[in-house]
Amino acid sequence: MALGTDTSPVRILGFGACMISGFPHESGGFFEVGCRLVERELNRRVEAKVVSLHNFPAPRAVKHLSAKLSKHRPSYVVIQFGATDANCAVRRSNRRTASTNSATERSIPSNRYRPPNAAVRLRWEVASVAAFVRRPAPITSEGAFIEALKHMADDCLSASAIPIVLTPFVFGSRYSTKNAIRYAHSMAELAKDGQIVVIDCVQLLGTYPKKSTLLNDGFHLSQLAHGLIGEALAKAIIEDAGQRCLLDAVAG
Repeated sequence: MALGTDTSPVRILGFGACMISGFPHESGGFFEVGCRLVERELNRRVEAKVVSLHNFPAPRAVKHLSAKLSKHRPSYVVIQFGATDANCAVRRSNRRTASTNSATERSIPSNRYRPPNAAVRLRWEVASVAAFVRRPAPITSEGAFIEALKHMADDCLSASAIPIVLTPFVFGSRYSTKNAIRYAHSMAELAKDGQIVVIDCVQLLGTYPKKSTLLNDGFHLSQLAHGLIGEALAKAIIEDAGQRCLLDAVAG
């Protein structure tokens, strides 16, 4: 159902790592799902632009946002980093690096992006035990991650755009997931002043079995997970737009 009488387009910028583009799926990523739902529920055209910085940790991405804000002048900015940052993989080869690009990964013939079977889920558990023993550090420290997000949110607010920040997702490794939960708790503090919207994706996805929300690599999301996050994203934008319509009506 339409909210208010505003018929102007809703400009939404997606700014994040690979999964904001729906990777590795060809379609149905959470940003696409969210924008489609916003357009339908608000009965307003959505002008969407997604900027995907494949495997970028948040601190490295900060410097790229300002130019995108100036170019696209969005009303909302969906910020998605943390999957790379919060990852605490034991094996060096499993630590996501910025040297791999999405085109290369899509061309690799492997089972990495298939639904996980029982053997794969067992390997996740073995990796979890190894991580709890070796206690590897995350790609990005919690402090550096939160500072980067604050910087990006401030850039959005300075450009009169509402930042909608997604927390890290779940991992196949329980150790990395525990770290993601800690980052998510710190991110919740960013929303206390009411200017920044934080969507706790690790809590949302944690209510479903990992075999339903993750792919074989224990890192990338299934289409079910993308759909769930897309719905939460749309709800956040629709609620904010509704509140703004009410404020405009009162002010008018």
